Amino acid sequence: MERVNGHQLSEVWATLSEKQHFGLVKILVEIERKLVNTRFTGNGSLYYKSACPQGHDAVDQTQLPMLKQEAASRFVIGPTTERSFCAEERQEQDVRGPWQTAEEYLTAVARREISLIQNSATRKPKDAPAAARFPSVFDCDDLYPWGAVQPELPDDFDTLSPTEKELAREAHDRPRLKKVYELASRKFNPLLVKAMDAMQNDDHPTSYIFFLVRQSSSDGLVPLRELLVQIYEKWDQIAKRKGLTMQCPISFTEEEIKEGRCQGEEWAVAFNEYENLRAQLLGKDGWVSNEEYDEAMQIYQSHKDDLEALRQRLEQLS
Repeated sequence: MERVNGHQLSEVWATLSEKQHFGLVKILVEIERKLVNTRFTGNGSLYYKSACPQGHDAVDQTQLPMLKQEAASRFVIGPTTERSFCAEERQEQDVRGPWQTAEEYLTAVARREISLIQNSATRKPKDAPAAARFPSVFDCDDLYPWGAVQPELPDDFDTLSPTEKELAREAHDRPRLKKVYELASRKFNPLLVKAMDAMQNDDHPTSYIFFLVRQSSSDGLVPLRELLVQIYEKWDQIAKRKGLTMQCPISFTEEEIKEGRCQGEEWAVAFNEYENLRAQLLGKDGWVSNEEYDEAMQIYQSHKDDLEALRQRLEQLS
């Protein structure tokens, strides 16, 4: 990595106009379009060759114009820096790639989770399974209407006080900016949106299976088991949609489904309590600015015991 001069976007975001916000979104979409259209040689993280000499060539340089070959030769694909592979005891596992195929990557994730579970790794709940959606580039807590639906101001906007109207406008601007990103992506980067659309299909439980597999050692097996039950129950629809003739490779008795659903409901209640408290204290990803760090730590320490009690309850239910 190299240090780039300038300011963090978060430091100047509030001073930018709406036109500048939209312009930045379009630049981001263009960068993503170039990445999506680049045929990389493997799956991992991008490094300078000098920082990761054992890495693989990032692209097949023979397929590039001569002028671009020199620039491409500076980069390689090396071990992933994805957080789920680097956090806590996962750093000790030699499963960070890089991988040559999608199958190798998915297999590595599954083996990582199996190994952690077999080693009785302590489970600490992280992202909620219900949040298994497309990765949002503008992360916020607002409900976002995916698709053709446009974000709107509240129906009672005209009756609000000036302060309430200002808050409503701010809450409206965030999903509106997301909508600009979505629409620009649909126009200029349709392959990415195709993947996003697939992750919105709530009627197709297989959309979430990979997300839940990779969270198994953290969240426990309750969410994954419920998803497998849903796949079993909807197998006829899934098989028909995919043109499959095979029987469902998994099965559950009525009693197993009933017991699992009961446990799942208890787990969901405990998980939501844990996640809501954690989000209130630390935000979605635990990041705070340097200026807010001391205050955030004080708040966290004052509720640390409550979080631990909820975590232990989740472990018992899992």
